[in-house]
Amino acid sequence: MARPYALGALLWAAVMLYAACASTPPAVAGLFPQADKALHFIEYAFFALLLHGAFRHSSRMTVIRRATMLTAVVAAAYGGAIELLQGLLPHRECSALDFMANCAGAAFTLAMIEGRRR
Repeated sequence: MARPYALGALLWAAVMLYAACASTPPAVAGLFPQADKALHFIEYAFFALLLHGAFRHSSRMTVIRRATMLTAVVAAAYGGAIELLQGLLPHRECSALDFMANCAGAAFTLAMIEGRRR
């Protein structure tokens, strides 16, 4: 059943969008140097888990077969779009390192999923 995963992915995407547009970054971002990169990694690792679940439980066989690729593309595109959006906000900035942390988090989850399947 894809609905719980899809709903979870949509809700998580909304939470990430809200946090990205907030005027102040989350308090955890200042815990240690580059803590915000760790936060990006964790956010997108979880996002990829939800996305992959939604794609793997799709009713369309072509989506199921391409779940890993679709997850990577959607997570990277969403991460890039949020970073570009932040570049337009006066109180935030666009960061290539944040984008790379987003992609690394998603890639980590996908590597764990693929490794477990083999």
